[in-house]
Amino acid sequence: MRCLKCCECKLNLESELTCFSKDGSIYCKEDYYRYECHAHCSARG
Repeated sequence: MRCLKCCECKLNLESELTCFSKDGSIYCKEDYYRYECHAHCSARG
């Protein structure tokens, strides 16, 4: 059995209240926001 983990930091998301999916990858909240901020900041720049 495989547990749901963040693709960036490998945090086990079993006990987390939220997780995020983007482009087929699963993220914890911190890494998702970091990913989104980087994508939006790069697009502006």
